[in-house]
Amino acid sequence: MATVTSEELQGYRWRHGLLRVQGMEVEVLVVWARLSFGRVQLEITPVSGSGRTWVDRDSVTLISVEEATNA
Repeated sequence: MATVTSEELQGYRWRHGLLRVQGMEVEVLVVWARLSFGRVQLEITPVSGSGRTWVDRDSVTLISVEEATNA
């Protein structure tokens, strides 16, 4: 298992991504990142809407700023 550094975790913050929910893709913003039992988890919030939740990194497709503005 590869070691994840605190700098790598910080690199996820404020990135945009897409989360698949019941057949839809919702644009989200990564608020925080942590390592939990060897897995990277992201705290995300929807770009439009409210609330926050923690999800596994693999469930979010990170996108570029250009993709986020065109989504």
